[in-house]
Amino acid sequence: MTKGSQNKDSMLAFKHAIKSRGKYLKCNGIFHKGYSNGEKVPAGNFKRLGNGYQSFCSECDQARQNLQKTLKRIAAIVMVNNSFRVKFSKEFKFQEDKINKKLERIVKESNYPLEIYTKLVDGKDKLTIKELGLYETMLSVKQKRKFIKEINYQTRNEKNDKLIKNFIFKLGKLYKFKCSTCKKYYLVSDVQVNISQSRDVFDLNNNSTGYKLPIHNVCSNCMIGNRSESIRHFKFLCNGRFVEATRKMKQIGKKYDGMNISADHIVPLRLGGKHDPNNIRPLQTIENNKKRDKLTEETLKYLRDNGIAFETLLSDWYISEFKKYFPSGLKKFDRNESMLIETILKKSVDSKRFNIMKLPLKEKRKELKKLYPQLSKKEIDRIIRKCFS
Repeated sequence: MTKGSQNKDSMLAFKHAIKSRGKYLKCNGIFHKGYSNGEKVPAGNFKRLGNGYQSFCSECDQARQNLQKTLKRIAAIVMVNNSFRVKFSKEFKFQEDKINKKLERIVKESNYPLEIYTKLVDGKDKLTIKELGLYETMLSVKQKRKFIKEINYQTRNEKNDKLIKNFIFKLGKLYKFKCSTCKKYYLVSDVQVNISQSRDVFDLNNNSTGYKLPIHNVCSNCMIGNRSESIRHFKFLCNGRFVEATRKMKQIGKKYDGMNISADHIVPLRLGGKHDPNNIRPLQTIENNKKRDKLTEETLKYLRDNGIAFETLLSDWYISEFKKYFPSGLKKFDRNESMLIETILKKSVDSKRFNIMKLPLKEKRKELKKLYPQLSKKEIDRIIRKCFS
């Protein structure tokens, strides 16, 4: 984006803020639309659309996006477990039977799990927010929020996520996907699962199958050079030799290209691990995707067998927190120790992040400059905007 377009955009945003003072507009979103055909909401709550306003406020827009992700999650659960049924409390029984009948019908009509998922996500039979009945009913805003919480509570849990991920890993050698960055075809096992999205899959000859799967659209090698990935170590306030670490990750990606092996942080960045060459190793993509931000028993065995002290792979400001509980280092290298380390380090990382997030902008810049003196002002501002706003 050029400087001129930035100035123009900021001027339009400024005019929008002045124009919306003291005004009220009708919102046609989930919370405010009913038989009254839209309630009046302060104009400042509406996002700008050109020189005008969107037809729904920012609160309704966020709820709509969350519900769309939830419906895709329901489709993924039905794909894995055909007997899944939506259940609501007595207050919201009005749409339960309709949705469950639709799910049962699509399961009976489909011969293959991917066909079930594709129908529920794309095409004539896909699940829509309108089917939940939130636009037509006279429920209050509180009741609608309660309804959304109920449907999210049923679908968003670790058990369902594990079932979906394991199912996709089993299909990993049967289907391919096309990376949107490098435009190459890779096996589905070489990609991260993204339940809130749906992507086209191809057969082993790179021909379209017409099916979809809840996966990311970028391969693991391209994720390394992705902009959001390049600042992930700043998000969790990690230190290390960043340039050498990124170079090593790219080298691993090139060396093991097409072999389903990717670069892995031995101690995850989420747990305060260093972004350093010593903390990076090649690992099978399936195992890497299963591991994610957890400290597994396999990782502890790797440290024990290679004689690596756990604290040497931690960022400097998290070592003292680790030594409070493990003054003489790890002893058992079992699951109990790994779970305790996870809880300790996650709390320390979250508290350090929260302490920076609650500071005013100038104090944020000063604090990050102390941690990362090598960064310029522009880079610090970008990190604040992406990670600490």
